[in-house]
Amino acid sequence: MNKNDIINRIKDIGFVPAMVDGEVLRDDLVINEEGKLFKIQEIRPSLPTNSHYHKVNITKPCGGKSNVMMHKVVMHTFVGTPTAWLGNQRPEGVPKKDWDMMSVVGRNAIAKLLGENGVQIDHKNPASKGGGYALSNLQYMLSSNNRKKSNS
Repeated sequence: MNKNDIINRIKDIGFVPAMVDGEVLRDDLVINEEGKLFKIQEIRPSLPTNSHYHKVNITKPCGGKSNVMMHKVVMHTFVGTPTAWLGNQRPEGVPKKDWDMMSVVGRNAIAKLLGENGVQIDHKNPASKGGGYALSNLQYMLSSNNRKKSNS
């Protein structure tokens, strides 16, 4: 069985190639919706499960290295980049009526302006209280809304 056969079989049981910023990290890394990252050769978790807000060291296909927060890998793989998500979000202070009338071009321009600095990945159940990296526990949130949540 070659690597492509293994990848296809793994996809059939719910794993997909891990991505960040629209780029597949490596052709031997797959992730599931529970936020577990696996190396295909080993078919075992490649990350510790007991640390909060852990980072993973990745070698990108282009050869560059990156140190990425695990929750970013989960969200980028399954939901897309913050900019893609922002295209459908109404920023605080923009009336719904105005937002609804805005063109897709205008919404995309706002998303580009806000970029990743305007979005945070929120744990619905905080990691410090036992929340993990499962997709069901993560959500993109406008930074202003996340700050409000943190203060309450």
